[in-house]
Amino acid sequence: MDEKRLLVERHLISKLAQMGVILGKTKFQKLMYLLASKKIVDVPDYQLYHFGPYSSIVDFDLAYLKDKGAIKVEWIDYGSGYYGYKILPQDSEDASARDINLDAVDKIIGNFGRLSTKELSILATAIYLYDSKMDKSTLVEEVHKLKPNYSKHDIRRILDNYFDRYLTLSL
Repeated sequence: MDEKRLLVERHLISKLAQMGVILGKTKFQKLMYLLASKKIVDVPDYQLYHFGPYSSIVDFDLAYLKDKGAIKVEWIDYGSGYYGYKILPQDSEDASARDINLDAVDKIIGNFGRLSTKELSILATAIYLYDSKMDKSTLVEEVHKLKPNYSKHDIRRILDNYFDRYLTLSL
């Protein structure tokens, strides 16, 4: 069990709750991928799935934190036939979190924490492909092939607004 990763995960959950952001499992996975891609946290097993990058380790961490009583994971009705998970902090962060520089985590949260799950799914997928050495000029087409339910216009808009910001973010 990677204690640093667990502390970063707890911080991410607490910070987003303080901001009033509804955090589900998919959004959590994508934000953790942004942190892992920037080498802020070590998550070695990300793979591309339908909703973008997914890590079984991150999923396991959520179950561990829930069992430990550090977080609460609820199944909720978002309305209009949409259901999903909502992750909430259950207790305060460990004092040992103060031993880790969380400024980089806070920068990711500040820049991308309020994005919708759809936006994060598109952005994280594009970053995953780019990290896999795909040419930047083909990202809209490639993301659309993986996510045909999203229009090329939406993908282009999201990448135009957030992709370069992520790549150039100084941590």
